[in-house]
Amino acid sequence: MVLTTGLERVPRLEIPVSVYVVPRVALRPAQWLVSPRVKREFRKRVRVEYRADQPIKITGIRSSHPDLIQAKLLPPRREPKPLSSAGGPLRRFAPFHELEVTIPSYDQLPEGGAWVEIQTDDPLPQYQKLTFRIRKQPLPASLKRPGREATKAARPEPDDQEPDD
Repeated sequence: MVLTTGLERVPRLEIPVSVYVVPRVALRPAQWLVSPRVKREFRKRVRVEYRADQPIKITGIRSSHPDLIQAKLLPPRREPKPLSSAGGPLRRFAPFHELEVTIPSYDQLPEGGAWVEIQTDDPLPQYQKLTFRIRKQPLPASLKRPGREATKAARPEPDDQEPDD
């Protein structure tokens, strides 16, 4: 942005501006890295945020490894009130659906990772299937044993195929 100041010493003032356009549907977080230090299963909350003027519903949830990874839709919570000032709202909170995902320990997680697919009723195809990915965090070089070859991740079985994005 360039402003004309009318001043002799600084006739023009350049101000860098950037804009982030919020997508109409967003998965937060979109992935989770499991640390080698994680020795037992744990739960992680995942939000599906959407625009208030274009609400969506969750129509289905499926997991690449239902025996290891479960996901359930949590009941809606009351939305926090937006901050406001005398001049009106300062910030608006995005409405969301919240899921609780049970994630296995590092040792139980498949080498190729896993995923949870969240299906919605959004009219746009890119928002009808959202994928939450779960991966093993790479081991630091100091923890790798010398002379040990890295094993390649097994190819997924046909029923474990990654969802279409």
